[in-house]
Amino acid sequence: TGSIPKAVDRAFDVEAVTKEFFAKYKSVFDAVMAAVVKGFDPNEQDAKKLFVQTLFNRLMFIYFLSRKGWLKFRGNLDYLNALRKDFPLSDEKGTFYDRRLRNLFFQGLNNEHSRDLSWGLSPILGEVPFLNGGLFEEMPDDKRTNIVVPDTAIDQILRDLFDKFNFTVMESSPLDVEV
Repeated sequence: TGSIPKAVDRAFDVEAVTKEFFAKYKSVFDAVMAAVVKGFDPNEQDAKKLFVQTLFNRLMFIYFLSRKGWLKFRGNLDYLNALRKDFPLSDEKGTFYDRRLRNLFFQGLNNEHSRDLSWGLSPILGEVPFLNGGLFEEMPDDKRTNIVVPDTAIDQILRDLFDKFNFTVMESSPLDVEV
């Protein structure tokens, strides 16, 4: 007796999912750190780690915004994956980070003219609200032109981390586990 309630408790154990998430997070984070080989000298590992951590924080926040329906790319609420799938257009050269994410961070979500792109004014960014928060403020390392974030690193973050877990944004959802 009691095996069904225990099984249900194990199935919805947030702690187990959270541990799994952070283990995967660390694994993907380490892989992205290893992939960003250009732009930082060997003696700048702390700066590189801060840069990669900020990238993760920004992408995770964008992921949550898209889950709330605040970001869309060509009508698709799976914003980051839709944006990634659309890249590269025939006239775009460079990496997804350089051509799309930097524009999203610094011209879309935080821009000096306080433009709101939520009406789809940008063909390469889609529908993006103006936030102007500190997370998307351009930091000194963001201004370096020699940092290369390979597309494979972004793909790992999206595919191996974000797409593997069900992030909920509504606490009232009884079937989703909030991570």
